[in-house]
Amino acid sequence: MALTSGEVVTGGIGLTEVSAEVLIAAGVLTVSAGGLVIVGAESGTTDDLTTINLLTGVFPAGYQLILYLTATIGDVITVKNGTGNIVTNTGADVSLTENKAVMLIRFIGTANSVVNAKWRAFG
Repeated sequence: MALTSGEVVTGGIGLTEVSAEVLIAAGVLTVSAGGLVIVGAESGTTDDLTTINLLTGVFPAGYQLILYLTATIGDVITVKNGTGNIVTNTGADVSLTENKAVMLIRFIGTANSVVNAKWRAFG
């Protein structure tokens, strides 16, 4: 779906399946399914999440994507604001635990490069 400046896409994709645990690798989470993603630390029980990448070919082109992240039981994951391709709604880092989920939306379009291609975290 090609967009021109000023267009807004109202469709989105947010699947309901819970993922198997996905481990962070060097601050990067590679997502292969939508919905609730259980995030695990690379080593130990704490880690920082700076970037979310999508597995190529899994998600349809031209859709706004919605993910929910939660941490593996016992892990604390810090979602870093503005370090990679994630910005938080408050401008501050957000912590994930098994009892706290964070919603992320990736807006699409060409009108504002500051917003586009970034994940916006609410939580």
